[in-house]
Amino acid sequence: KIFAIRSPEVDDAELREVVTAVIAEQAPDISEPQRQQAITQFMGQLRDPWLRHFAAFDPATALAQVDEPVLVLFGETDAQVLPSQNLEPAKKALADNEDATIEVREGLNHLFQPSESGLPAEYASIDITFDEDAMAKIAAWINERFGG
Repeated sequence: KIFAIRSPEVDDAELREVVTAVIAEQAPDISEPQRQQAITQFMGQLRDPWLRHFAAFDPATALAQVDEPVLVLFGETDAQVLPSQNLEPAKKALADNEDATIEVREGLNHLFQPSESGLPAEYASIDITFDEDAMAKIAAWINERFGG
């Protein structure tokens, strides 16, 4: 929703309204300071040319060409790569890959930390750097395919 309206014709005030609405929709229970921090962070990122290019990139074409084992993990609370928007396209892109594993890890954010809101503003306040169960899943997946 945010990137859909980002163009040179959209001024920062209108963009801030959309960012604020998206954050309110996706993380309605965060505190006001967290909300303001998330808005500020998104606004800064949306001005970055690399991020606009990255957001426009559709990985489905590249994924569909991969014929090696693939592990795709999503964090359930990830506010940056939403499972609700990305799970089905990932499954579709990898449908012909016989060794593609795709999972949503419950209660984890983009960094695979336990999280409720999933917003980047929360990352630094979470004591756990990387969920041990997710790490074990990754290690087991690698070991099953490549030994170790």
